[in-house]
Amino acid sequence: MATAPAGGALAWNALVKVTRNTKEELLKLGFTDEDAQRLEHAGYIALDLFKTATRERLERVGLRPAHVDYVYSKGATSTLAGGAAAGKPVLITFKKATVERTVTFTHMPSWLELC
Repeated sequence: MATAPAGGALAWNALVKVTRNTKEELLKLGFTDEDAQRLEHAGYIALDLFKTATRERLERVGLRPAHVDYVYSKGATSTLAGGAAAGKPVLITFKKATVERTVTFTHMPSWLELC
């Protein structure tokens, strides 16, 4: 009979994928087993679930603001979900040919608006 993973193990695995760091590196940055247990309790047990996370929800789980910032800096979470859905401006930078443009939207842009 298979045993259930230790509390927080699924969240640790997801955090490793999200941040592209090892667990040891995350521990050195101050992430704790308690953080992983809280994330797992809130359902953040897979990379795809982190992609839909908002800053507010990660903070509500109990992650420290610096750790929320770190997860977001790794680009694994959807900044569009936290911005446009909440009615806040969303900054999108993209390259087309050799020209770089930065556009700020206050709504979820369609692909036509981005071209």
